[in-house]
Amino acid sequence: MINKDIFWVASGQILSAVAMFLTIKVWAVYLSPGQLGLLALLVGTASILTGIVGGPLLQSILVTYPSYHLDGDGRSFRYVSGVMLRNYVLSISFIVIIVGVPLSLFFKLKAIAPFFIAFMFMIDSYRIFEQRLFAASQRQKYNAITSGLDPVFRMIFVWFFLHHIKGDAYSAMAGSLFGAFIFACFMRFAFRLEAYPGDKTVSKAMRDRIKTELLKLAKPLFPSLILANITEMGNRYFIAALLGLQATGLFTVSYGFVKRPYGMLNHVGEIIFTPVLKSAIVRGDSERPVKIRRAWLAFIIGFSLVGAALFYLLREQLVLFFLSGKYARASDLLSGLALAVTLFNVANIFNWFSMTLGDSRAVLLNNIVGSAATVILTVALGIWMGLSGVVWALGIGYGVQLTASYFTYRKNLARHAGLKQEGGARAG
Repeated sequence: MINKDIFWVASGQILSAVAMFLTIKVWAVYLSPGQLGLLALLVGTASILTGIVGGPLLQSILVTYPSYHLDGDGRSFRYVSGVMLRNYVLSISFIVIIVGVPLSLFFKLKAIAPFFIAFMFMIDSYRIFEQRLFAASQRQKYNAITSGLDPVFRMIFVWFFLHHIKGDAYSAMAGSLFGAFIFACFMRFAFRLEAYPGDKTVSKAMRDRIKTELLKLAKPLFPSLILANITEMGNRYFIAALLGLQATGLFTVSYGFVKRPYGMLNHVGEIIFTPVLKSAIVRGDSERPVKIRRAWLAFIIGFSLVGAALFYLLREQLVLFFLSGKYARASDLLSGLALAVTLFNVANIFNWFSMTLGDSRAVLLNNIVGSAATVILTVALGIWMGLSGVVWALGIGYGVQLTASYFTYRKNLARHAGLKQEGGARAG
């Protein structure tokens, strides 16, 4: 069963990665490093919003849903969690538009920018919500199809807008938004979504139970995901302030080029192993979680190190083939970024282990430590060494986060084993 799921999820992620590489190629052909830097700030803001506002609930859904699915309460869970997410997203989108318009004018950006950001945030939150329900119910075929096709739609419309309308950051953002919207409509009507429609007649007791359980996991994740996004996405804003938009564009295209295949590995691991691990814990299976954890670590570490070697050996060829001559300096950054993201992927596994054991506060602690180290080092090493210093800062920061994640996971594992022994003694 797991091998079949891995095939589907990996297929979807490979298609997604190919589409993303083509999108990066389109960016590199039609946009200067300065315009790409501006696009990175616009797209990055929407991504950060999705991660900070929608992320805690979406991660909690992936961890929590399997138990409701097993009990036959999937429709109730879908309705309650969907309403919670919708209310959060609409509230934040309204604030983004109200605050964003005057800020855009102040920074001499087009007033349409906050509307792009808000609508992208809404569409992405809806899509990821449906994908999380597919994944949490182990319907990986549908999760793979939606994960793979969304970036294909975006890539097609990004190329169309840049080629036929105008070759600037706003056209690229508009194309991505239009493609995401068309795909969201397609997904809504083409698939029978998990537990759809939601059960609007859910009892107050069940509603309160679902809200309480989701918020218990989600609340510590709000600040932790703010820090995670500062670590992963925020450095482009520091680079823009310290080194300018051209350096931002160069770093963004380099980081995105490396992060896409590594993000694919990370996503496959999360989507496949998290529901299976959680279900095994819920059932009280003591052997299967150990095997799953070992397989997850071997999968991520093995493929990540192979990727790092390829990015080092083929760095110049990869830049010339996938990007363009304007981005030749990116070859100096690829291997260092690959090693840094490898550390992030392993740290993320230990965070998910703690999440499945019911401790999202550990994720907050780990992200505080990692984010603090990364931000301080990004500023210090960025001023001293330029973009190379930013890459070093990212690697050291992720290394610190990995160390913290490992020790908090071990603490949670010992606590979980102690609780099981105590429960067994009481039952005896």
